Amino acid sequence: MKPLGASLLALLLAACGKPPARGGGPAEAAPLTAAGRVSLPQGISFVPGDAWRAKSPQSSTRLAEFVIPRSEGDGADGELALFHFGTGQGGSVELNLERWFGQFQQPDGSSSKEKANIERRKVGDLPVTVAEVSGRHVSRAMAPGMRSYDEPGWRLYGAIVETAKGPFFFKAIGPEKTILGARPALEALVDSVRLGG
Repeated sequence: MKPLGASLLALLLAACGKPPARGGGPAEAAPLTAAGRVSLPQGISFVPGDAWRAKSPQSSTRLAEFVIPRSEGDGADGELALFHFGTGQGGSVELNLERWFGQFQQPDGSSSKEKANIERRKVGDLPVTVAEVSGRHVSRAMAPGMRSYDEPGWRLYGAIVETAKGPFFFKAIGPEKTILGARPALEALVDSVRLGG
């Protein structure tokens, strides 16, 4: 029989709609602190959008994953995934931007890179590159358990945070209206990023 305190805690967490953290491994949904901050063992923390729902990552390459609820009239939810491959891993900022833009096709056949908005700034002492582009999102599954995409009218909001531990990649995709609607929360997330919890 479980101690009363543990049962009460599980009941309270269930009532709040957030599952209790179970070890923080790659298959678990990202745990939130009381202040709504996600703090991961890899040494990074951030504040996700209030309306987003944490879910178990689709692959071991993802540290955290969130569902971004769809805007009215959209046929799908958006998603935000956080990737990290370690010090000296994951490729350069430019290489990753090229890859992300290559996953979007323009109706007129033009280059998605030319249509993209790229902003470079600092969050504290951390260099951050934010990229946004819309178009037909076409990509193959990169690992078992992940899905492939062929979705017209989708949008990317991506942020690459450069650290001494290697880059952290925040990648939000979904229907354009949904991602545009989530943009204030995405910008706030980027501004909330901290190293060391």
